[in-house]
Formats: sequence, structure tokens, C-alpha cells
Amino acid sequence: MSAVFLSPGRQVEEHELRRNFHYVDEPGAGFSFPCDAQGNLLPGLSPAALSNYDTCLRLVEAARLVDEGVVDEVQSHYEPPVIQYLRCQSPVTLADAWLSTCSHCGADYNGSGQLLAPRHLWGEETGEHSADLLTI
Repeated sequence: MSAVFLSPGRQVEEHELRRNFHYVDEPGAGFSFPCDAQGNLLPGLSPAALSNYDTCLRLVEAARLVDEGVVDEVQSHYEPPVIQYLRCQSPVTLADAWLSTCSHCGADYNGSGQLLAPRHLWGEETGEHSADLLTI
């Protein structure tokens, strides 16, 4: 039996528009708020965030903060591949290069999606005891 890749591993970029402010004498230190393309804050911000935003606007007027306007911030992360082993049909996310385990049947896979031998056989060639390996 073999595994079928449901989705390959891939690098994902997510864009988020932010209204950024930084201190005049400390670029990089300041405040950032989620916004739309026109710089309007997105709904659902906490009262504390709204209060901070109002403070930022006052500090811009007092020339203590710089309004950077709308900035497109890019966050990048890796989505690991997902496989489905034909034996139990459950998807398994290969989140670890060394070992990923099916939550349904307990089968173990390496980062390439290959089915590994049952854990009680691990260490057989090296003389290790399976109890030493099962504490993973």
C-alpha cells in the first residue's frame, strides 16, 4: 500500500494592509493597525487599539510620530504536505521531516511520506530497546 499526496508542501505568502506609525526619532518603533486600501481601520478592533490609534493621530499632529500611510505587509510561512495512506484513508500532515503519525491508525511516516516500520521494530539493527524510542 502506498500514500497519495493530497497537497504538496508549499511556501505561502499572505498580504495584509496596515496603517503604520513610527516615532520621529526612532524609525521602526511605533504602532501598526489593520486597515483597508484607503487607510480606514478594519472593524472589530479593541477599545484599547482604537484609543492607541487616536493617540497616534494626535502625536502625528504634534510632530512626534510619522504616519507611514498604508503599507502592504507580507508574511510568509510553509504549509507542509498532506498525504492519505490507502489503508485507513485518513489525511496525515507531514509537519516533521523525521516523523509524522496518523491520528486515526497510528501509522508513522517520514517527511517524504514513506510508511515506516512499526515502532516495536525500531532499533532492531542497532540493539536499542524499543522503550528507548517510544518516548518520542
